[in-house]
Amino acid sequence: MKNVTELKESVGSRMKKCWGESCAFFFISVGGIAVAAFAWYLTADFLLTMGIIDSYTNSFLIIITFIILLLLWVITVPYKYGLRWYRLHQVRGHSVHGKSVFSCYFSAKRMFQVYKLSILLFLKRSVLLVPLAAIIGTEIYLITSFGSNNSSLGYNLVVVVLLMLSVVLYIAYNVINIKYAIAPYIFALGFDRPATEIIAESVRFTKEKRGYMVEVLRNCAFMLIPCVFIFPIIFVIPKMMMIYTAAINEIIENGFAEDKLAVTERRG
Repeated sequence: MKNVTELKESVGSRMKKCWGESCAFFFISVGGIAVAAFAWYLTADFLLTMGIIDSYTNSFLIIITFIILLLLWVITVPYKYGLRWYRLHQVRGHSVHGKSVFSCYFSAKRMFQVYKLSILLFLKRSVLLVPLAAIIGTEIYLITSFGSNNSSLGYNLVVVVLLMLSVVLYIAYNVINIKYAIAPYIFALGFDRPATEIIAESVRFTKEKRGYMVEVLRNCAFMLIPCVFIFPIIFVIPKMMMIYTAAINEIIENGFAEDKLAVTERRG
């Protein structure tokens, strides 16, 4: 399997042929999030102006927020799988058209498969997501409740510690759930199999590859440093996602090779 340096070199040569499309996809993704956020803001402002709600923590607004997030999920999930398909074929050396990322929207069967796999993956990850969300929610409550106007050193220290704890927990959550990371990419390869079988294969392929993926993610995290200047993010994020996809592809190829070898040995 390629190390991180080799992944970056291979991705660099491929990115020369798809920089324009990769940057365009970045703007589409950011634009979708911005539209959803703007829709939420307009809705909240309208409800406040009309006196229907009295604060941003009103239960009715929370329901509206959930509905907007659900609609965003329904709209974007097929696009996310299309992006994975596009990036996976690019790192494999295949030149594919940018419009292919929208292919899932034109197949009812494919959309159903995408939603089913996404829901199953969400449920698998929710075992840790629920306690993580509860802890982070409690931290936010503590930060906002206990002397938000307090400028003492002790209060500031508590805030920093709680925020650092949230970051650590989020990183741990993603590391633990790496075993499910390649399932969408196996699906994107076009293997028309049950979602449960794809997830099981993802778990099996990543069984001894967690350290490899952590190393890739660590290197990708360092790539984000220039993003403090905002503009570089346009180029950093697409390349980072392509490197991540290349690492996923290495695990998939290695898994298929081991399966083929095992079958050959059994037949021999």
